Amino acid sequence: MTPRVVVWATGRTGKALLRTVIADPDLELAGVLVYSDAKDGVDAGELVGLPRTGVITTTDKSAIAGLDADVVCMAPRGNNRDETLDRDVLTLLEAGKNVISTRGYHYPMVVDADYARIFDDAGKAGGATLLGIGNNPGFVGERLLTTLTGGCLSVSALSLVETYDCSHIDASTAGRMGFGASPGEFRAEAIVPAYEFLYSHTLHFVCAQLGKSVQGMHTHAEATATEVALEGLSVPVRAGTVRAIHLRFTAVVDDRDFFTMENRWFVGEPPAGWDRDTGWTLRTAGEPPFVLRLNYDGVTPDVGSKAFLPALFRNAIPVVVAAAPGLLLPTVFAPFAVDQRSLV
Repeated sequence: MTPRVVVWATGRTGKALLRTVIADPDLELAGVLVYSDAKDGVDAGELVGLPRTGVITTTDKSAIAGLDADVVCMAPRGNNRDETLDRDVLTLLEAGKNVISTRGYHYPMVVDADYARIFDDAGKAGGATLLGIGNNPGFVGERLLTTLTGGCLSVSALSLVETYDCSHIDASTAGRMGFGASPGEFRAEAIVPAYEFLYSHTLHFVCAQLGKSVQGMHTHAEATATEVALEGLSVPVRAGTVRAIHLRFTAVVDDRDFFTMENRWFVGEPPAGWDRDTGWTLRTAGEPPFVLRLNYDGVTPDVGSKAFLPALFRNAIPVVVAAAPGLLLPTVFAPFAVDQRSLV
């Protein structure tokens, strides 16, 4: 049976996913949820520059829940926990719709077991499955980094450094990240919470897979201003405003720093000592130590760091449709490979 797929949200990631679904003969587009009136009532193909599909976009969430569809692929903007999104996901699960989401559900046990159990119970009641997915969180740490640890006799520390050339991302995203703000406007106490919840999923998931408990987290954020105006970017970056952002989130295990995730985001040229290319560097300290560098090749500006997200969605769809109802967590290749379902 060909899975019938709904694409929920059509920002940069959603549009790339929509093109993938339309072009794939092994998938059938069932519906498209949009957030703006300007996109409402438009043929899905025309929305992304493809031939007409006969599927018309809608802003009506209840119409999506009532569709004959197997899976809803959600790519909403934002990073923090969102009660509205929680309600939407629960409604879809209870209506029997499998859900794959880029936001919020990579490792819901990070909130607490009761929170995770709500979604597990909703999925079991509706006969549906929930999976959180993404580049980072979702793939780079949870799957690649844990795979590296499978070759270690011992692991004393882990690190994951993301480098992201943001020169061509959309203006809305660039502004939310803090580019073009004055150093005084860039407040670490505002930026850190916006991403701390997101990356805490990876920190907790990876540590749990290695049989370790996170005692706490500490964070750091700083911004670098440009001395000259930068031209040709999606947002104005005037002299004296932010051109580079460095975030760091560290999980404490056994009273010491164990797993550190860093984000090095920039527009124009990177600061001294930073990599130029968008990608990730993964390190394990222990016996033996490993270093893995993952870079994109031939990334188009409109997709940027989201380049392989459509493939992650596409490859997950048949797995999620076939999975047992409730929460689904990614397969990993760590030496322990703890079954997290026992925690729900």
